[in-house]
Amino acid sequence: MHAKSFGENNYRLYTDDLPVFVTADSVLHAWHRSFDAFLSDLETEILARKLELVLRA
Repeated sequence: MHAKSFGENNYRLYTDDLPVFVTADSVLHAWHRSFDAFLSDLETEILARKLELVLRA
């Protein structure tokens, strides 16, 4: 089974009616990845524009 993420592996197991063992580590990893993506979007979409406005002033 070759997957790019924990989520993809867990989804395949779930759809194949196999037991899925969810650990605290996998939940924290998913939370960290989602928070990291949120911060990245915040930096590129909002903060970069505001920085450009400040530097132009």
